[in-house]
Amino acid sequence: MSQKPNGWLVGYLLVSVLLVGAAGFYFFNSLSAYQEQVDGFQSNTGSIETLLKKETQPNEKNLDSLKTAVEGYEENVKALFDSLQKYQKPLDLSIQDSQFPQLLLEVVKSFQGYAKEKGLVIDKPESFFMGMGSYQTTIPSPKMVPLLDFQLKASDRLLRDLVDAGVSRLIFFARDPLVGEFGEVDEKIKTAFDEQIVKKFPVTMQFEGTHQSLQSFLNTISSDPDYFFIVRATRIENGAPNGPPPNVLGVRYRGPDGKELKQEDSDAILKDLQPEAVTAKVAELNWTVVSEDARILFGNEIIKVFAVIDVARFEKPASDKKEEKAAR
Repeated sequence: MSQKPNGWLVGYLLVSVLLVGAAGFYFFNSLSAYQEQVDGFQSNTGSIETLLKKETQPNEKNLDSLKTAVEGYEENVKALFDSLQKYQKPLDLSIQDSQFPQLLLEVVKSFQGYAKEKGLVIDKPESFFMGMGSYQTTIPSPKMVPLLDFQLKASDRLLRDLVDAGVSRLIFFARDPLVGEFGEVDEKIKTAFDEQIVKKFPVTMQFEGTHQSLQSFLNTISSDPDYFFIVRATRIENGAPNGPPPNVLGVRYRGPDGKELKQEDSDAILKDLQPEAVTAKVAELNWTVVSEDARILFGNEIIKVFAVIDVARFEKPASDKKEEKAAR
């Protein structure tokens, strides 16, 4: 006769097994987390010990090295500034704001007279005021007058150099406004400008002339004794990209016999003809053009030049300004 299992005992055993399993699972998870914490602690301890063994930064030795480097840099800046002093025109602080419009008018009229005398054509001369047309009828801010006067005189020098170089036409001339010239600006922008050792005042111009006049102009402004001009960018357009037309006097020809014709003889025959007629006449006479070098293609044509030129001023380093203030 079989005996029925005790239901309560079976249930108790099952619950016991489940509890043991859960306890084991929790134990192994806790052991793993504990081990991770121990490893992290040991790693941090090792890092701390390594840092404690290092010398504290900065120490006296490397601080002296840094001071020497800074002093050397300041000395180099001062030496550079001293070498550029010859290009530094002092600002005229005596000009009153109410005087500037009249001064501008006098400088513009003087230059226009000089340009006319030398044969430079100015496009729209009635609106030409060296980029300062707004001061025909308004008075500038008093604090801007010294720099405006500097810009005006530098622009006048630059344009007179352009005339002396033999440029034939001035298409336009403009300048970038000064920081704060037409109203208040962000304090960060003003501070950044004030702290610049090299201050640049860009002017933009477009003119026409020969290759020789452009070369002469660039050579002149690069060695100006009073102003430091920096040619930031140029764009040159050739007025005769395909070379001179065939009726330009000076082109040399060979006759049917292969001998070169006298220059005056060929010029006399072709001088009054239009380009199409020159081509037909040359073919009719069975002439051929004598091979020329680059002289006939480059150097004799009119070029149009767009240029951005910086007028630079060199301010004293901040350390010098602080010393001057302390001395006062």
